[in-house]
Amino acid sequence: MSVIGAGLCWTAGVGSGFYLLDPSEICDVSRLSVPLTGPDVVNIEQHLSLPVRQTCVWAGGARYDLVPSWVNPMIVVFLAALALSLVVCVAGLVTHRRRRRAVPN
Repeated sequence: MSVIGAGLCWTAGVGSGFYLLDPSEICDVSRLSVPLTGPDVVNIEQHLSLPVRQTCVWAGGARYDLVPSWVNPMIVVFLAALALSLVVCVAGLVTHRRRRRAVPN
C-alpha cells in the first residue's frame, strides 16, 4: 500500500507540470500570483526525482512551483511507512524462526 501511495503522489507531482502545447499555457494560472516585470518568455524546469519540482521560470527571474505543496511530504511519509513495515516484517520473521528453533518437537 505504501508503494502505491508513494507512486500515486509522485505521479500527481510529475503530472502537475505536464504540458502538451506551449509552456506558457500551463503557467498562465500562476501568472496571477507572480508579479512580472520583464518579457513574457517562460520556461519550465523539471526535477522528477525527490523532491519533485515543476517550476515555471519567466525571463525576468520570477519563479512559481506547479507541484502542490503536499506531494513531497506525502511521498516521504509513504516511503517511511514502507521502511518501517519492512523492518517490522523482518523482525517478526527472525522472532518466529527463533521461537520455532527453541521449541523441541
